[in-house]
Amino acid sequence: MTNKIKYIVVPDVHGRDFYINDMNTFIESSDSHMVFLGDYLDPYPDEGITPEMAIDRFYKIIEMKKNHPDRITLLLGNHDVHYFNGEKRGVRMIYAHYNEIQHMFIDNIDLFSFVKFERVGRNNVIFSHAGFDFAWIDNYSDKLGICDSEHFDIEKTKEHFNYKFISGIDWDNLYKSDESWRRRFFDVGSSRGGWGNHPSFIWADVTDHLFSNIRVKNCIQIFGHTRCNTGQYVKFDNCYMLDCRQVFYVTENGSVLNNNMKPLTKNGEKYKEEYIAYLKRASAFFL
Repeated sequence: MTNKIKYIVVPDVHGRDFYINDMNTFIESSDSHMVFLGDYLDPYPDEGITPEMAIDRFYKIIEMKKNHPDRITLLLGNHDVHYFNGEKRGVRMIYAHYNEIQHMFIDNIDLFSFVKFERVGRNNVIFSHAGFDFAWIDNYSDKLGICDSEHFDIEKTKEHFNYKFISGIDWDNLYKSDESWRRRFFDVGSSRGGWGNHPSFIWADVTDHLFSNIRVKNCIQIFGHTRCNTGQYVKFDNCYMLDCRQVFYVTENGSVLNNNMKPLTKNGEKYKEEYIAYLKRASAFFL
């Protein structure tokens, strides 16, 4: 590991151990910062990870954060928040250990954040669990102070959908201080079985970003949440979806590298084509 690596990015954990070598060695071998993108528990049934294994690995992540508070960022995902706010939404949970996990989060809640904003080289970078989608910001534009409900202006909302605006909001405090906003953090779009087309930044599917005509301006977004095959990241425009059971690296100039230290190539259009083909096959089944 060289000192050119500024951030080590760990996508969705879900009880896995693919990040452990990096976590155990990065303090001694580099001056980089480790960013976990959330979803530490609730392993997938087909991956052979027991709830006990997932909980034990989560304890170790928390302990590492306590030992190196300024070197590790722990972001929150949808599979984390439902343990301490009671919002289950029908997703996988470790019900047998619910009380223990709830206390793990509540007792250590100050160790976690929803979003991380950084300046890397010439790039503004937003780290989040699922990425900011315009539809969600648009849906709450009046409450976010972009425009009032009596004088709604979609163009004004678009102008403010940028790094400066999003990074100027204290998302952690917004969640803690406003009960109505806590519910909005759990908005689920139709791509994930929700009732609307405005998924939040802990619920947006990568396909929501693929079909959005508006990206967050003047920044790079790095997020996870949508499980892909090992190594199958999705890169389009200024967005990187990295939930593929591998560690990634962000260099001092803002380049994103895979675990072989190779820059990620843009493949969003191909992923979009494959997704459209899947939708057509699925639709044909019901005709």
